Amino acid sequence: MFSNSSYYSSISDHIYAHFNITIHISFTMDTRALDMNARWLGIETIQLMENAGAAVAREANNYQHIAVFAGAGNNGGDGLVAARHMAGKGKEVTVYLLPGTPTTAHSHNLAILKRMPSI
Repeated sequence: MFSNSSYYSSISDHIYAHFNITIHISFTMDTRALDMNARWLGIETIQLMENAGAAVAREANNYQHIAVFAGAGNNGGDGLVAARHMAGKGKEVTVYLLPGTPTTAHSHNLAILKRMPSI
């Protein structure tokens, strides 16, 4: 299921109020430096995205109903990959697409996800 939403802050407030969520913040510069180093080593963005999404899906394995809030950038693409992996394991996944101009890798993973009947 895909949804576009214009009330993101109220959604996040609702989630934080009802679940014990720990948030890890990674600064954009740190992430960009890691991505640049990976590309220099020959690891493509799409592979980084696949690895990140698979790791998120493994961490969420104990949950049956999952909401993914995916922006239009590469981090959002990571979320789309995670949604695909979780749906493939039979989880009930809802993807909320946030506004923005999608990156090429994000668009690629969104196209794959839209072909899945379980999302």
